[in-house]
Amino acid sequence: MKSKIHSFVSAAICGKTRPIRTVGSSIRSHRYQKEFHMFFKGLSISRGCSLAAAALAVATLGAMASTAQASIILNGDFSANASSFTNTPGYYGDVANPNNSNPNNATNWVPTGNGGVNGTGTGVGNVFGPASLSINTGGIVADFAFIQGGGTISQNFSATAGQTYTVSFVAGSRNTQTADFYANVTDSTTSAVLGNLGTSIAPIVPVNTEFTSYSFNFTATADPLVLNLGNSPTGNDESVSFSNVMAAAVPEPAALGLTGVGALGLLLLKRRKTA
Repeated sequence: MKSKIHSFVSAAICGKTRPIRTVGSSIRSHRYQKEFHMFFKGLSISRGCSLAAAALAVATLGAMASTAQASIILNGDFSANASSFTNTPGYYGDVANPNNSNPNNATNWVPTGNGGVNGTGTGVGNVFGPASLSINTGGIVADFAFIQGGGTISQNFSATAGQTYTVSFVAGSRNTQTADFYANVTDSTTSAVLGNLGTSIAPIVPVNTEFTSYSFNFTATADPLVLNLGNSPTGNDESVSFSNVMAAAVPEPAALGLTGVGALGLLLLKRRKTA
């Protein structure tokens, strides 16, 4: 993928004189098109440009590619098998309850206690979520996992040892209720808590009018890791819901610095061309 980016940049900067936005239009489906236009929109450089300038641009886009991180948590929006939750009110299926045909878990997640999946992608709608599916920072939640009473949902995953990651998600309590929740990442071998937001003893209290965004950081170990999202109710059936769960690597400062240097270098090239 990077080699394609490099060839596009080299052709645009050191080829015949033309605006690089023309080259950008030929890669309309390329995932880095937005970054391309951000740096090069309207820029025109002649064949006589220096190899150093080309190398600088290539290095800059290489840094962008390396810092673009995908979530290492699977099915964080709980949509994978949401459409299979058709039995109201959306509880997980149970072999002891033959009338409940819902799946026994959300794909990639392991539940404990009582819970299930609700949302617009299910056949049951919003029963256990906050009054609105809107998010306080913008956007709308489609599907979500809920925990009614004490319980957890967890997912095992692997990460690069020594790398710092940010876990982010949205949470909300059931309309008319006040629930408490906690979230943490633990080492599956030692059970050490590597990062957390609230604890089972001192949990976080979400609002019940809409979903609220939360995040925390952790540094990975070499062992497999576990992300735990839990409910610490003060009543019998208080419910908390989660969605948009992600864990992504924090970009390295060196890569961010290289991107900034590349932008400055290209700005100087443009000024020299127009002088």
